Amino acid sequence: MRAAVPLVVGAMLWVDAASVARAQSASIDDPVKFVANVEQAKAHLLISQELYATGQAPKAALHSSHPVQELGNRVIGPITKVNGALGERVRALLKRPREAVDGHVARPQYSALVTEVSGALDDAVTQVVPKDIRASVAFQAKVIGRLLDAVVEEYDEAWKSGKIAQIVEYQDAYGFFRRAYALYRIIAFRLQGSSDADFAALARGFPGVSPPVAPLSLARVKALVARISTSLAR
Repeated sequence: MRAAVPLVVGAMLWVDAASVARAQSASIDDPVKFVANVEQAKAHLLISQELYATGQAPKAALHSSHPVQELGNRVIGPITKVNGALGERVRALLKRPREAVDGHVARPQYSALVTEVSGALDDAVTQVVPKDIRASVAFQAKVIGRLLDAVVEEYDEAWKSGKIAQIVEYQDAYGFFRRAYALYRIIAFRLQGSSDADFAALARGFPGVSPPVAPLSLARVKALVARISTSLAR
């Protein structure tokens, strides 16, 4: 009889782990939205890093503030529901990039900080969203789809009178595209249809933090995103 005890304990631990996963999932109103918001926060930090690396500190400062000003509790709230201490840690970390830019830290030091904060956001996602959900191709495709919707929204604000008139909004769209494409490349081989050609075409509209000399039209961006989204939904 004693030999069976470890098996019983093991089963109880497995049940407890499953209960924790269900509790995590239940505490998140929309896991796809949460992860997409995290990715947008990482995108803002990516933009600020690129700008800071080229000596554009004021613009880097603006984008480094966006994870707090524009996303704020949409990122921190779900984390706090699962782990209050972690939520406060992430809140503090998200403030550090702007503080670093204002403090004129060395460029390599700022890059290391962006990597640290982005890594902490990724770690938070693993605690907030259960692994079986995160590993789902359908879930990841939905996250990419939300990021692409955000690309269109920001590009729409940037595009005026047939040209890129609002650089900040273009840069937001650029950052969101970068994260969407990075996530797509991770799961592309698992998808039924390929969006490689459409992503490559869309990438020509986002060569860097500065818009291209001949930018893609808003209609073209919308058409490419629509085709990619349709492919992801299969």
